[in-house]
Amino acid sequence: MHEEFGIETSCGDFLYENCHDYGDKIVKLKAYFVERTQGDFKLLAHQEIKWQPLSDIKKLDWAEADIPIVEQLISYYE
Repeated sequence: MHEEFGIETSCGDFLYENCHDYGDKIVKLKAYFVERTQGDFKLLAHQEIKWQPLSDIKKLDWAEADIPIVEQLISYYE
């Protein structure tokens, strides 16, 4: 989070893990809940940041490897 947004965080509970085969590479993602502890968000590696209501999260253009994590996040809060 520091490298991408310039903030410090503390790692919380584990949410989900997903392995996705893109054909030329396999991506393994682990999702955790985090809490920002210091700093203001800066766009260091991205062009835009915005907070979305959970009801709109599935409308975003997710990478294939992210979709199961997004679905798990929605299920967690339902």
